[in-house]
Amino acid sequence: MTSITTARDDILTLFSTAWNAGPPSQGIAVLYDDSIGIKPKSGQPLLPWVRAVVRHLSGGQASLSNFNGVSRYRRSGIFTVQVFTPYGGGLSLSDSLVSVIVNAFEGKASTNGVWFRQIRVNEIGQEGVWYQTNVLINFEYDEVK
Repeated sequence: MTSITTARDDILTLFSTAWNAGPPSQGIAVLYDDSIGIKPKSGQPLLPWVRAVVRHLSGGQASLSNFNGVSRYRRSGIFTVQVFTPYGGGLSLSDSLVSVIVNAFEGKASTNGVWFRQIRVNEIGQEGVWYQTNVLINFEYDEVK
């Protein structure tokens, strides 16, 4: 049975497995929702970093109850990965990091039935000393209870 916790774990596991697999993303810091203190501070060397956020958006009953009173509830949301690379250094590193994320989710589903759709890349542009690119991934799964 997929729950909110299981879905979040599946999404972040799929991401971290791809991210830690090798160049170009291996060793680049990831800031998760519950992480503290890894965002680069002013005065430190400008190293690329990313922020990964899972947000549930909607849900509702997707089926009538069966003879045991069990129903299916559909949940959906957006997984956002913000990629920050040093501004002025060209976009090839940003593009390489974005490709790792897109390839991890495009055409995939998790082992617990989380489906990924509408993967898109949005170049935000300069954000202080960083160049920001966002990868947005819609997800959907059913919870049975």
